[in-house]
Amino acid sequence: MQMNLEWPIFKSVCTARSLSMQYIDLTGSYALMAFDQAFEICCNLVETADITDFETNYKTTGNKPLTNLTAAFSAKTFGSKRLFARNTGMQFSLSAGSNVLTYTATYAWTKIIGMELINAEALDTCELKVLDSTAGTYSGIPNYLLNQFGYTLNMGPNFYIRTSPFDADLYVGMQLQFTYVSVSAKTVGLNIIQNEVKT
Repeated sequence: MQMNLEWPIFKSVCTARSLSMQYIDLTGSYALMAFDQAFEICCNLVETADITDFETNYKTTGNKPLTNLTAAFSAKTFGSKRLFARNTGMQFSLSAGSNVLTYTATYAWTKIIGMELINAEALDTCELKVLDSTAGTYSGIPNYLLNQFGYTLNMGPNFYIRTSPFDADLYVGMQLQFTYVSVSAKTVGLNIIQNEVKT
């Protein structure tokens, strides 16, 4: 998350949180940043008084090397990698009958451990397939069926959750295709519970 702040607030937050001010000298102005785990604050210095304050009191201690922030919020290690929660939510408007819903993976590598469906209706059904990317990145064939997870699964009314004791790998560009047969027209919410694998 990123937030732009005025200089008095920026320096106050940095001081209170013991954050290192990172800066870029733009010749006559400064672009400032500070990082607090996954949170980033920014400030653009253009006023002469603010620039003088920064140069006099903060510049000499700025641009210190940052500690490794990538470990923040990681759940556990996986070999030499770390796992980060990357739950993704979507909403789909359905018509009565068969609907094809698609999610395209945006992370380089995730492990899916479950899915939630909100606003399902009794007797709705769903099939879940994993397809190659539209360019055929992994199989050489665009949209090729790589795996199937669910076969005419019956959705529970209002809220449905399915978790697995084992995970499934999903790589960037792969597509999750849901063939959802809906009893009536409605909007459903889908949450994909996954962990990103990264260094």
